[in-house]
Amino acid sequence: MDVFKYKNYEHYKKSQVDANVKKFKFIWVSEDTCKHVYAAKPDAKTVLCHGCRNGAEIKHLQKLFGEGVEVIGTDISHTANDVADMVEWDFHKVNEEWVGKFDLLYSNSFDHSYDPETCLDTWIGQLNENGVLCIELMVGVNNNSTEMDPLKLNLEEFKQMVEARGYKVDESLLHTTKGDIHDYEGRLTVSRRI
Repeated sequence: MDVFKYKNYEHYKKSQVDANVKKFKFIWVSEDTCKHVYAAKPDAKTVLCHGCRNGAEIKHLQKLFGEGVEVIGTDISHTANDVADMVEWDFHKVNEEWVGKFDLLYSNSFDHSYDPETCLDTWIGQLNENGVLCIELMVGVNNNSTEMDPLKLNLEEFKQMVEARGYKVDESLLHTTKGDIHDYEGRLTVSRRI
């Protein structure tokens, strides 16, 4: 595992906000990936998506889950305030209103974490007892540690992190992901409480 070293928190936040604004119209999540996220917990009534930039995953998941299911997203950038069903929030930070609330948590932004241990603790803390964690990991040329995407880790490292927190990656649900618009490849992981 490699994590880019920022000068301080303000450096991290500025890098993330600047990247968000620059790439605001880019869509990284695919409809196919969202179908696999939905299949991991089709009975979910509360869904949280972290690092949503322009809310594309929220729209995909709202369509799949249908009426009556709460799907909300976060982004560290002020642009979140202009997107329906989004909240401006740093996903490393605990929001007391979200602790133990969600049936399903999805993110393709774990590689944007400057502190993956804290991040994962926070995310798992937002899941209820039967909650499912769906994290899309970057692979190949997309898996690197840079100022914009500070976290580089492989699947085995991720598995160790979730297992240390009482979750286990469901090997039967690993799925290779491709972007609908931008060329990237990822690996969707589905983790459940042991």
